[in-house]
Amino acid sequence: MASDKKETKRERREVAKQRRLEEIRRRQRKAKMRRWTTIGLIAVVVVGGVLGILAAHAASNRKKANLQKIAAAGGCEEIKTFSSEGATHVTPPARVNYKTNPPTSGNHYGQPANTGILSPAPQDEQLVHNMEHGHVIFWYKPDLDPSIITALQDIVKKDPRRLILVPRSNMDPPLALTSWQHMQTCPSPTSATPAVAQQFADTLKAHGPEGAGDAPGIPSGV
Repeated sequence: MASDKKETKRERREVAKQRRLEEIRRRQRKAKMRRWTTIGLIAVVVVGGVLGILAAHAASNRKKANLQKIAAAGGCEEIKTFSSEGATHVTPPARVNYKTNPPTSGNHYGQPANTGILSPAPQDEQLVHNMEHGHVIFWYKPDLDPSIITALQDIVKKDPRRLILVPRSNMDPPLALTSWQHMQTCPSPTSATPAVAQQFADTLKAHGPEGAGDAPGIPSGV
């Protein structure tokens, strides 16, 4: 009987040991499954983000391609992209010497201009700040065809918190369209030019270094 009793104790200890080992294995399996689940979720997020970026890039390229197609009909040239000239705030009345006319980037005043239809035009140093915030500017010579000016005003009125229309006498083309580091000029405007301006705005607004759609302006003159 004593022998049977000792055997039973050993069996119990062995069973307890096996249960402990099984519990350890079960916890290890759960931990491994959590790790793989976490890795899987991270992979989904990363892949989703990459696909989103690629889709946005493809959409942007399609818009730019469409813009280039209609540019000729509107008497406009292809979009030019310029290197950034800086983005430091300067104190008024300091003036900045911009490399393009009209400007497309560079140091500027800390206070941007209102958006919308503006006349007379604010100083360049204010308007450059607007472009940094993702605003698009239509610059026109005062002797531009009045029907085209009216059409441009209608475009701005539809989105007065992102678009600006201003007169500018001291530039070569009758019309220039700008956003941060981008410019499209229209040396020979036609009745199709407003469509080019609309497509330019749709393609490049809210793409400034400080304005991915989160820095709307304060409309004026609309």
